[in-house]
Amino acid sequence: KAKEDHELTWEHWARRVQKYLAHVEMLFSPELFVIGGGVSRKSERFLPLIEGIKAEIVPAQLQNNAGIVGAAMRAAKQE
Repeated sequence: KAKEDHELTWEHWARRVQKYLAHVEMLFSPELFVIGGGVSRKSERFLPLIEGIKAEIVPAQLQNNAGIVGAAMRAAKQE
C-alpha cells in the first residue's frame, strides 16, 4: 500500500524495506524473513534489490491468501 500511495519505484521501495529489515535484524537476529501480503506476488521485482541482510528473505508461499487459509483451517478445527 505504501508503494502505491507514495508512487514509489521498486528500487526506492526496496531501499525502504531494506532499512526496515536491517533494523529488525539488528533487534532480533532472525534466520529468515517471510514477506507476505500482496507484494509477495511480485517478489522478483524487489527481493534482488535488497542487500546487506544476513537472514534469508523469501516470499510467502500462500502470498496474500495466508489469512484466508488460516481462518478456514481454524474454522474447520472448531467443527
